[in-house]
Amino acid sequence: MMRSILGVAAAAGAVAAALAVGCKEKPPQTQYVDSAGSSPAEGAPAAPSDPASTVPAPPAGSSSVSADGAVTVAGITLTPPDGWAAQPPSRSMRAAQYDAGGVEVVVFYFGPGQGGTAEQNLARWASQVLGEDGAPAEPSTGHVDVGSLHISTIESTGVYQSGMPGAAPTPLEGTTLIGAVIEGAPGGSVFVRAVGPAGAVAPQRDAILAFVRSAAPAP
Repeated sequence: MMRSILGVAAAAGAVAAALAVGCKEKPPQTQYVDSAGSSPAEGAPAAPSDPASTVPAPPAGSSSVSADGAVTVAGITLTPPDGWAAQPPSRSMRAAQYDAGGVEVVVFYFGPGQGGTAEQNLARWASQVLGEDGAPAEPSTGHVDVGSLHISTIESTGVYQSGMPGAAPTPLEGTTLIGAVIEGAPGGSVFVRAVGPAGAVAPQRDAILAFVRSAAPAP
């Protein structure tokens, strides 16, 4: 599976690079909904190899965050650990977002049947973190079943390509990305992405994975 992810990641990266060059001559017409989350650059697109694709907005009222920071979305609830600061979602595709000691942790939801497969999303996330040679860095991946939920994860450290699709990315060196796709929720897939300086992510790693694995049917 690792080779498959890296192969798709390399292809996705090549497409993104070509589009970025082309867009210098002709700006794209597509309006991306969420430059830091729901766009094909960082969120969970229906077709991650096609930066021109868009994802419909999730149903209104499809998520909620309780006073203690727990987020209920797509029929499941995820509970953050103590010390995380819940923040108002900055964009419509974000069901919840947190500051975890300098690490941005975001929960995305795009609606039933939206967002792409776990393999597509892991490959796209892998393509956004480059090694010293400019190719996607070698990620680590995992899978765990929590009840009826299927959770796929990826972790990669290197030069993170931050920014809008179709535009020149902003390279952030020494950055770690942890991503997770939660499949099997009643309302569709839920996506979690944590990004921050490697030194900040390291002490939060176990908490991030515990947050993802806290997914349980909503009361």
